[in-house]
Amino acid sequence: MRDPRDGYSNWTSFVEDLMQEKRFVTPILQINTIDGQSWDEFSDSICKQFDVFARKCQTIGYRASAKRDQSFDADLIALQDRIGNFTSRGGTFRFFLDYDYIRPGTGELHAYEASKILDVIHELIPDASPVLVATSFPSSVTDVAGENSGEFAEEEVKFHEVASRLIHNKFANVIFSDYGSINPIRNDGIVMANGWRPRIDYPFKGDRIFYYREKRKSIGKGKGKEYLTTYSQHYRSVASSIVSDERFKHDIASSDLSSWGVSQIRMASSGGVPSSSPSFWISVRMNIHIQQQLRRLGHYASPLSTFD
Repeated sequence: MRDPRDGYSNWTSFVEDLMQEKRFVTPILQINTIDGQSWDEFSDSICKQFDVFARKCQTIGYRASAKRDQSFDADLIALQDRIGNFTSRGGTFRFFLDYDYIRPGTGELHAYEASKILDVIHELIPDASPVLVATSFPSSVTDVAGENSGEFAEEEVKFHEVASRLIHNKFANVIFSDYGSINPIRNDGIVMANGWRPRIDYPFKGDRIFYYREKRKSIGKGKGKEYLTTYSQHYRSVASSIVSDERFKHDIASSDLSSWGVSQIRMASSGGVPSSSPSFWISVRMNIHIQQQLRRLGHYASPLSTFD
């Protein structure tokens, strides 16, 4: 898909096939190089790619990694005239500025840096539609909060709010985007030989998360170690702690009957633990997080009701 030869034809063909099934597709431009490629060859390949999408798509995206990509302005200069023609005909060009993981307390700092980058984007592509992307969910919650319970801010919200305020006179709207409360570093390959500590996270207020976790009780060590409790028992216990917490009780989402994530926590607290898999409870957090962000941004129209 990332092969730049023939204008990224593998990628453009894939998108064209996809559009046969799904009409509204926003492709992200692939930007890659191969050994020995000249600037003219590089520029020609991305321009050919853009031309294919400009004929087929209403929206085209370009993603810049703020931490790793130091030359994206050169890409945009090569595409500048094409982007201008595309937007003048009613097309939308989205510029994704991706900060991936940002540490606690750094949202405002990154916002000032992002505003400077978007100043440059405005000079190059004044009709661009900017999208700020980040997440502050850590690879381990104990890196930012307590061993058995804790709370931390969703720094991506502050990041977006401050950056939007700083550049409001250039772009009418800066779109919010995140990783859905998922840390960008994948850990699929990690084998938890000694098990895991059951944990449930609850995103609340639109910009914070709190959690409870417990260690399974055991006796003995090594091969003679014997667990006295099950994962299911602990998931019920931490779910009960969530539901009893004043932060949960006073949060608007906790009474939303349409929220799948909230219903799973309530079900577990009542003894009907739906799953003892960590990935399931990540899905629960992600579901609630997305609903909270849609609600914060004014895009969540689902009615609220009180649980019995």
